[in-house]
Amino acid sequence: MRPIVLTVLLLVGLPFAGSAQSAPTKQEDIRQLVAVTGTIDLMKQSMQRMMGQFRQTMTQIPEAFWTELDKEIDYNELLNKLLPVYDAHYTHDDIKALLAFYRSPIGQKSIRELPAIMQESSAIGRAWGEAAGRRVAEKIQRAQADSTAH
Repeated sequence: MRPIVLTVLLLVGLPFAGSAQSAPTKQEDIRQLVAVTGTIDLMKQSMQRMMGQFRQTMTQIPEAFWTELDKEIDYNELLNKLLPVYDAHYTHDDIKALLAFYRSPIGQKSIRELPAIMQESSAIGRAWGEAAGRRVAEKIQRAQADSTAH
């Protein structure tokens, strides 16, 4: 396209072939955020672990059943159910900021490290909860024994 014609089209605001595309919608950016953070991949891994455990304990069920069952799992359905959740909790500007963060080096490190952090934190929380539960149970037993002794 000649420079003068292009300049006139730009000045009057008319679209032309090769013009810049419109900005992504909030829904498109949410989809990008879910992809960048690996949310669906984590769900897939979790589902595969669970199915693996079922396979190990239910050895009488043929492998063909598990293969077919795996094909029936629709992760796009999950994504479509997640979109309104993100939409309700974040503005479009929030989503854009999260995308910028998760695309940054520290954001990428957060994505890589979060599963290990969650696993380790879960183990610590479980041990802490069990110990706290035992202490509470012991105190309740002592309180009950003291109340019946009086």
